[in-house]
Amino acid sequence: MNAAEITDKLGLHSLRQRHWYIQSTCATSGEGLYEGLDWLSNNIANKAVDLLLLLIHLCCDIYMKLQA
Repeated sequence: MNAAEITDKLGLHSLRQRHWYIQSTCATSGEGLYEGLDWLSNNIANKAVDLLLLLIHLCCDIYMKLQA
């Protein structure tokens, strides 16, 4: 699934007054992990709890979709 498909499936465009970001990554090569964590670290001071909850939500959704 690409970033646009994940964004659509999770309905992220409907989130108002929330900062979100989809970073394509590869678990085996680590590609994209630095960029995603960099964005997170730059934005975590603004809304730490919101970002953490969104990250957990995204990980759970991706995990569930991979299990299907």
